Amino acid sequence: MRMRKDGCLGFVAYAPLDVGRSARDGLRKTGRCVAAGRMRLTGERGRTPSVGKRIRPSSATLACVVVDIDTREEREDVLDLAEDALVVVNYTATWCGPCVLIAPVFDQLSEKYDNVIFVKVNSDVSVGAQELMTDAKIRQVPSFHFWKNRKRVETLDNPSADELERTILSLQ
Repeated sequence: MRMRKDGCLGFVAYAPLDVGRSARDGLRKTGRCVAAGRMRLTGERGRTPSVGKRIRPSSATLACVVVDIDTREEREDVLDLAEDALVVVNYTATWCGPCVLIAPVFDQLSEKYDNVIFVKVNSDVSVGAQELMTDAKIRQVPSFHFWKNRKRVETLDNPSADELERTILSLQ
């Protein structure tokens, strides 16, 4: 698997993601928002053949820790990494006005709650993302699913910023 970090000027850098404990700890504990960006899970588990290095995410290397996923396998990997941590999945679309409005709030919450893993599924990215949304029975966007211990514990459709934060606080 690899993580993608969009830089401040829109440049994209790829680095392999160690799917072990250090990656989970990095996503949960050390992720800080240093620029408006995203992480993206791609590729294979563990080492990538071309680079062969593993990284430990740190405040110096991560932008807002929001993991973009677009396959069932990536969702399962995130839920495995999370163990007992809260996972918040934002189902979104680029054409959706309310989605565009809540996106910066989601980024700010990812900065504020470093013990929560924030995930985004954008229906415009791929057929896989659309299938993931169909599997999750998403009928409107934005929709937020909250996972704990690999079980969905709450769903919010088109919440206000306050409602989203209150739900995160109540489920931590």
